[in-house]
Amino acid sequence: MFQTSSFAFFMRSFMSLGTVLFVSSPALAVLTGSWTGWGSWAFQSESNQVKCPLMQMSWVESSSSLVLAKGLYDCDVVRMEIDPQSWIRRGNQLLDSQGQQVGTYNGRNLQLLVADPSQATQIEVVLRQDGEHFDYREIWFHNWEKLYIIKGRLFRKSSR
Repeated sequence: MFQTSSFAFFMRSFMSLGTVLFVSSPALAVLTGSWTGWGSWAFQSESNQVKCPLMQMSWVESSSSLVLAKGLYDCDVVRMEIDPQSWIRRGNQLLDSQGQQVGTYNGRNLQLLVADPSQATQIEVVLRQDGEHFDYREIWFHNWEKLYIIKGRLFRKSSR
């Protein structure tokens, strides 16, 4: 198993870029809970991918914040652990810690486009929830060429 510090660095950089505002009813915590599933991790093209038999994310959502409590992509040749991160919400706009818009969220669909600290890599995240599962896509661009494509389908874990 290969665990890269650069992947973890970029993901921590991406996730620590700020606090994002999430829009949903305060009483309806759409993403709150533990999610588990599977996916793939590709380098530069979707035809060159490895399987990720285990993908996990735990979210906590409130009327004023969204927290990714933890995450894990355990793939055939790479493993990435995601440190806890939090965001803030304001309307449908998603903002970073400096108040800059980095994406949108409409209660079911999340879209983010953020830069890593060096500004050389852009990371696009798309999450589409449908009931008890969500489809996740994360694309890392370097000079707008695809570098990594991470996809997953995660299901809400029951509380039993």
